[in-house]
Amino acid sequence: MEKLFVTKCYNGHKTLLDEDLDGETIECPICGEEFIATSNFEELGKVDEKSVPYHTRGYIHMGVGLLVGLLITYLILIATSGYNHVLWRSLSYVSLGIGGGYFFRGVYELLRDRDPFVKISQWFFAGYYILWKKIKFFRR
Repeated sequence: MEKLFVTKCYNGHKTLLDEDLDGETIECPICGEEFIATSNFEELGKVDEKSVPYHTRGYIHMGVGLLVGLLITYLILIATSGYNHVLWRSLSYVSLGIGGGYFFRGVYELLRDRDPFVKISQWFFAGYYILWKKIKFFRR
């Protein structure tokens, strides 16, 4: 009786293969991309760590928001007080926007006990993970 294992391509398609193909370069039957078949692939979003409670994250995000939004913007304005250029004003507005976003995220986490940007961060890290795996594969 043949032994089988489940593997996953770099685009996330799962495939059932013979044990003989473990470690071999194969082509995904779904997307056609070549990848190295392994029985111990990494699942996205699974980490063996304890997560930080959302109320603690809320305080951290509020602190980062105040630091970036007020202190960094103030330092930019002080350093560029003699220059009234569009670049410096834009940089201070971006700093205020990032600080405001972090502050909003912290308040939301304190009140609702969940992250408002969880889907966005999952999409970003899933794309980053897939891109990183493809880069590592093409270096070989």
